[in-house]
Amino acid sequence: MSSTVQPFDELARDYDAEFSRTVLGGLLRSRTQDEMLRLFKPGDHLLEINCGTGEDAAFLAQRGIGITATDSSAEMIESARRKIGRLALQDRVEIKHCRFDDLDSVLGDHRRFDGLISNFGGLNCSTHLETLAASLSLRVKAGGYLFLCIMGRFVPWEWFDLGCRGKFARVWQRLRGKTFWRGMEISYFTPGTVIDCFSPYCDPTRVNGLGFLLPPTCAKFLVSRHPGLLHILNHWEKRLESLPFIPCLSDHFMLVLKKK
Repeated sequence: MSSTVQPFDELARDYDAEFSRTVLGGLLRSRTQDEMLRLFKPGDHLLEINCGTGEDAAFLAQRGIGITATDSSAEMIESARRKIGRLALQDRVEIKHCRFDDLDSVLGDHRRFDGLISNFGGLNCSTHLETLAASLSLRVKAGGYLFLCIMGRFVPWEWFDLGCRGKFARVWQRLRGKTFWRGMEISYFTPGTVIDCFSPYCDPTRVNGLGFLLPPTCAKFLVSRHPGLLHILNHWEKRLESLPFIPCLSDHFMLVLKKK
């Protein structure tokens, strides 16, 4: 487990400062959280996969939604526990340190949830998406929603940024759908691939793009120097996010599935 966890352990301490609390990170997360609030209501209890530092768990718990938050990184889990404790939300948030493969042993075979969320690429850490789709779908009650925010394969913004910096090999890695980051295999998916993996168990109800006009975080020349422009790009992206081609050409796509 240590070789898998280590990359995210190293990120945990600075993750909120370098993403969640930035202008770009705030705009992106607010879009995903708005979608969550359309799907889930106070009194629901959700399962969260790869919860990171607990930003979404805290946000939903403050609005009366219970969360069982899981992550494979011990340091991310500790960051989440501190945040939930600081906000006095322990009665609504249960935090579990576990990998995808450990869900049955940690949660029990028969536990079911009103819905499921996985934000900002949590499922991109899976190398066997079909198997994971079956496991996660079984955790959701019939009629419940799954909200998945996943990193896509085809990202023109990233091609431009990396191309300008001469990093063409990194462009190719994402295009082929696999890369290694700090020794860990990361998979990139198209919306169609994810929908197909979940199709025996869930019906897709909506797919929107996230990061078509907004730049990826690696485009530091724009992210750091022109914060006002980010708000303009976000405004127009929200108007375009559901057009058929936008989710396929965005840094992330937001997929909503309904359990059969």
